[in-house]
Amino acid sequence: MSHLIDIKKFSKEGFYIFDNFFSKIEIEQLYSATHFLLKKFENNENLIDQNLKIATGNETVAELDNSEHVVLADRRKNKIDNGMIDIFNPQKIYSKESDIFNFFRKKIELECIPILEKNYSKKFALEATNIYQHYKTTNPRKAHYDNEDNYFKLFLFLSDVKDNTGSFFFYKFSHKQKLRKKLMNRLNKFFFKNNELEDKNFIFNDKFKINFTGNIGTTVVTDVSGIHGCNPFSLDDEKKRLVLVQRITPIN
Repeated sequence: MSHLIDIKKFSKEGFYIFDNFFSKIEIEQLYSATHFLLKKFENNENLIDQNLKIATGNETVAELDNSEHVVLADRRKNKIDNGMIDIFNPQKIYSKESDIFNFFRKKIELECIPILEKNYSKKFALEATNIYQHYKTTNPRKAHYDNEDNYFKLFLFLSDVKDNTGSFFFYKFSHKQKLRKKLMNRLNKFFFKNNELEDKNFIFNDKFKINFTGNIGTTVVTDVSGIHGCNPFSLDDEKKRLVLVQRITPIN
C-alpha cells in the first residue's frame, strides 16, 4: 500500500481512491465468492451446514460483528437503508470461498495497517468484514460519522459505479474538524432532540462532498471519523451497488 497511496494526502483529505490495490484475478475471485454467498442466502440453501444465518433484527451491531456465523441483515423493509442487504463476516463460511475472503483481510492487514500505524503513531486492528448490496435504496442513512477518533473503512467496488446515484460519498477534511462534529452532535441531541445524534448535517458544506465512482475493482480508503454516507437511488433505477468493506479500528 505504501507505494500506492499518498499517505500525506490521505491524512489531510480523509480519503484516497486507487485502482490497483487488488489484482484482476483477486477481484474476479472476490466477485465470484460474494455472488456465491448472496445466492446461498437468496435460495435459503444449506444455511446451517455452511455456517450461514439470517439476523432476526433484534441483534446489536456488536453482536453481528462478533457472531461466529456469517450473518445476513436484511434491511430492505426498514425505513432507513431500505433496499440494503448487509452481510457480516463472509470469511466464516464453511466452504472454499472462505479462502479468498480471508486473503482479502490478510492483504489489508499486511499492507494497510503498518502504514496507518506509522502515520498515526497508534495501533490498529481489523474489525468485521461486510458485504453491502444496495438496490433501490431510496432512503439511505444520512451523512454521518462513525467515531470521534481516526477509524477507517476500505471499500472494494464489486460493481461498476458510473454515476452518483447510489454511490458512497465523503466530506473532504471533515475528519479533522472535531469541534464542528461535536457541536453538530450536541445540537442534534439537546436542541433538535434527534436520536440519531450525528445524522442531521447542517454544518458541513456540500462543496467538499466527494462522490465515489469507478469501475469494478476501484478501492477507496476513508477515515470514517469524517462525514460520509450513501446517495439515494431513484425508484426507476435498476442498478445494484455491491461493495466489500473492511473496517480498521484503533486499539485502545
